[in-house]
Amino acid sequence: MEPPYKLILEKLEELEIPILKAFHEPIMTVEDGESVAQALNVRPSKCVLASSRKREFVLIMADGKRQLPLKKISEQIGCSRLSFASSDDLKKMLNTMAGAVSPLGLMFDCDKKVSFVIDKSILNQQYVLCHPNENSSTLKIKTLDLLNRFLPGIDHPDYITFE
Repeated sequence: MEPPYKLILEKLEELEIPILKAFHEPIMTVEDGESVAQALNVRPSKCVLASSRKREFVLIMADGKRQLPLKKISEQIGCSRLSFASSDDLKKMLNTMAGAVSPLGLMFDCDKKVSFVIDKSILNQQYVLCHPNENSSTLKIKTLDLLNRFLPGIDHPDYITFE
């Protein structure tokens, strides 16, 4: 089977979504990726997979400088208390690992068990940066292409915003 990043790149090509690829040393934190974001002229963001005690999964994409309001998000979407998902859950739900989480991984959520929640401030950005399920490259994608073309193209069109 092909690596996840190749499958993601093939899907983006199939959907005719233009991207700009940047290759770099592996990034594990927003701080590690700030120079990449600056070079690509895009505000950094962060993505985490969270889960509730009831095994409800939420992929959260937030501004890179923002503290994640897990309690507020769990209240907004009506699920029990959220905490960071395990490495096993990252692999099982999104076919990725810590440091490489991105909305592109929703492509591997075949059972549609992961809700996507995005920081409202990101909606105002022309571009977002996403790892293609590995953290030694970053893709620059138009925000509207991610939300209006990629997500529907993988049959995962719904998302929730938070402030």
